[in-house]
Amino acid sequence: MKKYVPLLLIFAILSACSSTIRIKNDIHETFSATEDNYYVVTGNLINIRKRPSHTSDLLGVVNKGSIVLVIDENYDDTYAKIRYDGKDGYIMSRFIRKQSENDIESTKKEIVKKEIVDGVENSTKIKETPKNKSDLTSENYPRVDGSTANMPLMAQIRSDVLSENLMVSQNKTSVTTTDFAWRRLLDGNCDLLLVYEASSETKKIIEESDTKLIVTPIGVDALVFIENEKNRIDNLTTKQIQEIYTGITKNWKDVGGADIEIQAFQRPLNSGSQTLFLNLVMRGIKPKTPLKSEEPAEMDGLIDVIASYNNSANAIGYSVFYYAKKMYQVPGLKLISVDGIAPSDETIGNGTYPYLNKYYLVIREDTPEDSPTKKLYDYILSERGKESLIKAGYIPVS
Repeated sequence: MKKYVPLLLIFAILSACSSTIRIKNDIHETFSATEDNYYVVTGNLINIRKRPSHTSDLLGVVNKGSIVLVIDENYDDTYAKIRYDGKDGYIMSRFIRKQSENDIESTKKEIVKKEIVDGVENSTKIKETPKNKSDLTSENYPRVDGSTANMPLMAQIRSDVLSENLMVSQNKTSVTTTDFAWRRLLDGNCDLLLVYEASSETKKIIEESDTKLIVTPIGVDALVFIENEKNRIDNLTTKQIQEIYTGITKNWKDVGGADIEIQAFQRPLNSGSQTLFLNLVMRGIKPKTPLKSEEPAEMDGLIDVIASYNNSANAIGYSVFYYAKKMYQVPGLKLISVDGIAPSDETIGNGTYPYLNKYYLVIREDTPEDSPTKKLYDYILSERGKESLIKAGYIPVS
């Protein structure tokens, strides 16, 4: 399960157990404005890993503006060693910087503000704003699951429906990722999905299940291809991409690039982006079997390795546009054009970019009409729901 972390000038203290990433947002109790081993996170949704490797287990995620306690700034050429919740972890060094005097003052003001708002001495709890007049409350709010790239949308909808502080809503948003979410809805372990297309294997399970689902497209995204910014290739045709991923084309010089071997990354078979890759790009053509090192389990792991300044611009991979462009912005990578069309809000919105995909609002067909789940479903399909979607930076279906 993945947790969504808000943009904070406070500590994001991480606790990981099994497949669940839990985020505790708090002010470190031993904070001192004079200590120089606290650093500011400069990138969005930056990973904290168990070991200094992009393939290592993910302990958690921090966002731009978060403060981290650094044990060793130069652990190696790529990672800094940090301390989170009493545990050692690793963050990419290029995404942190020493805090300035302004950072220190902002953090101190944030602490004071929270003490005043809560009316409790030394309290760091974020106070929720008053609820709106709808029947939905934080107590009866439906269990929402779905795809990683839909997490900001889930948080925005919750915030708007409950008149809840967005920071609070972000902390209460989590997903099990695309295929797991579809199966959990079938099993009754969640109530509503905001989710991308299921894999062929999971589609078969859905078709054979006695549980019927109501599936409604609400937004459009796109599968995009990512390269290191050092790669001079800015455009590929669909045929060229297919030949790269079947192994026919093995060197960048064969598509107009440098004389260097291509390293083509893929995602695991049950991931949402792999489903889109197979359906939109390969179209029945079987890709070559990737090496274990060429198949990161997490979408952010794929982006990290392609953007890494330590590689030689030979890598290519893919993600969904919203995630790569708006959720996990990493220096050192670029999105490439396909068949001469660059991915953008405009080309996705007007349908000219070739690899478009919809994402869906899903509930069980037997959901009671007067249930909180049906009320949330109706809200999302309303004009107010569309406003929430646009506010979160997504593109609604036409």
